[in-house]
Amino acid sequence: NAEYMGKLLSFHQAGYLLGMGCVGTTHPTKTLQEVKEMGLGAPHAYSILDVREILDADGTPLRLVQFQNPWGGSTPKTWKGDWGKDCPRWTYALRRALGIVNPSNVTMYDDNAVFWMSWADVRVYFASLEICRIHPGWYEVRRKGWLASGLGLGQWMELRAAQTGEVDLSLMQEGHITREHALGAMSTLVDIGFALLRLEGEEYHLVAHCTRVISSQVSVETFLEAGQRYLLVPVCFSHWYDNAPRKYTAVLHSAMTLIVEPYKGQFPVLAQAVALMTKLGRHKPGPCPGMHVYSTCVGKEAGIVVMAENTTSYHFTVGVDASDCKNMLSTRGSFVVQDCLGPRQRQVLMVLAPKQGYPSYSLALAMTTEWATGGAPTQYP
Repeated sequence: NAEYMGKLLSFHQAGYLLGMGCVGTTHPTKTLQEVKEMGLGAPHAYSILDVREILDADGTPLRLVQFQNPWGGSTPKTWKGDWGKDCPRWTYALRRALGIVNPSNVTMYDDNAVFWMSWADVRVYFASLEICRIHPGWYEVRRKGWLASGLGLGQWMELRAAQTGEVDLSLMQEGHITREHALGAMSTLVDIGFALLRLEGEEYHLVAHCTRVISSQVSVETFLEAGQRYLLVPVCFSHWYDNAPRKYTAVLHSAMTLIVEPYKGQFPVLAQAVALMTKLGRHKPGPCPGMHVYSTCVGKEAGIVVMAENTTSYHFTVGVDASDCKNMLSTRGSFVVQDCLGPRQRQVLMVLAPKQGYPSYSLALAMTTEWATGGAPTQYP
């Protein structure tokens, strides 16, 4: 609760454009009709005008969000719950502090189209938050590349910054008349995400990433250091065996000059990127200290990644059985694999991604981890 309210405050203070969607079906007890009777349109989108943390008359901390109905003066109804326009908890001092009224106690805006809600109610009645990050005066760079497909790993981007500073990175799938149609969009979009790697010596380090999702675009904010070499690695697997390449556009906004050059994808680097992203996911200890299994369910309807890491001096066999999955594809070409993991090695065991054109899928995984030779040692390293 506090974490997400803090993020919302931060986004508002940064000047970002914010909006939320009310679908009417997320309330734990109220029906869609009852949500509408509370004065909210559902399904409907609202813009966020203000976000505040302020003290009530008795010193109680309040977390409030101000919304505007885009219908403006033609809005047929308004929020009827706590901190709506007719809520008895309002005081003149609080209305003045929030800019609702002027010193003469005259309302400064249409209080039917513009209203306040408590953060607790926002979390219950609204289902999604949309953020448009805007940075006036920043540089913009756009580059096109190819996503991974049956023809290869596609095209990546190498980045270098003239000065240390903040950068906003976005990847967008190519547009298509079918994909942009409301009814056909989800059937043709592929999973898309990316990793931003920094090269230090012979090793790559994960600087930032976007988890794979079935979406038209993904984005993240991060910092680049001057003089460092970075790789922007698109991650896409539901297109893995397709022989019809698909383009993407990388959009970079920054306060400093960026050098962006094409880079040919490499399998070892992709494996490192996926492994580093997966290591941030769910962790399951192996049969002895130093043997680890990591997995991530990536984004909405985008599949799963399974990775094993062996930090011991022993060999292990690791098996994955995903043969009960439905409407999925495996990057290993099989849904049943068994690998030998040597000392101080890690390996991405399997990536499962949804097949294109299917509205749903199911995941079912079974794993085994055993000593490769003989029984377990009596002493661990």
